[in-house]
Amino acid sequence: MCLAALPALLLLALPLTLRERGAAPAPGARELVIIGPNNETIRREFGAAFAVYARRELGFEVALDWRTPGGTSEIINLVDEQFKAAYQAAHPALSAVGLKAALKAFNDPANDRDDAPAEARAVRREFLASKLGIGLDLMLGGGEFDHRVNLAGRGYVVESGLVAAMPEVFRPEVIPATLAGETIYDPRGRYLGVALSSFGICYSPDRLARIPGLSAPSAWRDLGDPRLCGAVAMADPARSGSITTCYVLMIQQAMAEAVGAAAAAGGAPESAAALDAGWQDGLGLIKRIAGNARYVTDSATRVPYDVARGDAAAGMCIDFYGRAEGEWTVQESGRERVRFTTPLGGSTYSADPVGCFRGAPHQELALAFMRFLLSRDAQQLWNYKIGEAGGPGRYALRRLPVRRDLYSTADRAHMSDPDEDPYARAGAFHAQPGWTGPYFDLIRATLKAVVIDPRPELATAWRAIIAGGGAAALPQAMAEFAWLPYTRHEAEAAKQELAHDKAGTMQRWCVQAQEHYYKAAALAAAGR
Repeated sequence: MCLAALPALLLLALPLTLRERGAAPAPGARELVIIGPNNETIRREFGAAFAVYARRELGFEVALDWRTPGGTSEIINLVDEQFKAAYQAAHPALSAVGLKAALKAFNDPANDRDDAPAEARAVRREFLASKLGIGLDLMLGGGEFDHRVNLAGRGYVVESGLVAAMPEVFRPEVIPATLAGETIYDPRGRYLGVALSSFGICYSPDRLARIPGLSAPSAWRDLGDPRLCGAVAMADPARSGSITTCYVLMIQQAMAEAVGAAAAAGGAPESAAALDAGWQDGLGLIKRIAGNARYVTDSATRVPYDVARGDAAAGMCIDFYGRAEGEWTVQESGRERVRFTTPLGGSTYSADPVGCFRGAPHQELALAFMRFLLSRDAQQLWNYKIGEAGGPGRYALRRLPVRRDLYSTADRAHMSDPDEDPYARAGAFHAQPGWTGPYFDLIRATLKAVVIDPRPELATAWRAIIAGGGAAALPQAMAEFAWLPYTRHEAEAAKQELAHDKAGTMQRWCVQAQEHYYKAAALAAAGR
């Protein structure tokens, strides 16, 4: 049963069912409820460190109640449904018609504008002035886009006041507002980046050694190599925000290359034609990778695990998943069975934020935890080695701290990844938010409709193209294979179409994609 069909009271009770079982809290401990796609290593290390911090700085015991119901996309959907249920429960006197209109208006940032309908503006203002909550205190992790658009934009997380209260931290020398086009924290303090993540490729040296002539991948395009057919591990973007970011980076890089080529040829660099060409090229690469995939998993964490086992030769992952899996394989078997690489010119460093929910039941403690996450004590946990003073006690997290002052020579001597410096390396890739930023959800929906759902047909077409001599030998088949339901300059219209009828639009795109894959396979078989 989908969440939207659950009764409002059942939805409000869901936080209680998502509790993580663990050791009983100390008597009298103050509770803090945190939701997010955080793995067990992060939960354990930060839980233990904050307990020490709370005793020392706050003078009382704390108990962290972690909720991990799934990936970022699933968590965002759950939070959205819970706020809708809470709003409905808080307005029992509304008629069915009035409730329907209010549920469309209360979380829509478009109603913040002066030209929005007066009734919708009033509903929105009432919600933003309220303390309506869903029993959760904090969202930790999940990526900047979802925090900005789906949490802060909807009004689900509130201003923390910490940007103004901590000027010694929120300055360029410590935590800059942006990094290579990526936003690190919300100027209003609704979400604050606490770690940095890059995205790249994990690969198995053992599996690759068994494929003649294939070297270690160094660029996103390498994952589309036909020699990797049936050997790539792929995660579903509809379930994972980090994997969607990988795909967006591929599109960004392809668009940058197309714009550069147009400029070199003397044309207008950011013309609609150049942007369209890059958009098409980037999505075409994703299709080829999907054709090479041996499966599509719901869990982004499974990709480096399967690569380490040798079940796949390569795949996409967030940096710390790849690095941590590599470290664990060394500890387990004495050799590195999986390696992580950042694609040359194809990845950026983005923030993993924390935000305080509207109506947080333990708001004061939530803000204290946010302060803690920004402290040097907490920041050292991200990349210090196990056993180092100030480092993790049991697990090396292999993540990158957001604080710039943690990349000093003295700190590097204690780090698991002393050669990693996002502030020094970020110049290799500069995100262009205007190219893909407004279309993150559109890209996610498009990939679901034309790549993931019709993947059996896509894979059949791709294998037929490989068997027929490859892409260069079969231009008509490749033209069908590369079909998309809209061009880059039509993206805004496609976005509006999805907003009007998401299910119907995605179903139509899926059927159309299947038809084009059938044609591609037939043309490839005919040598065309």
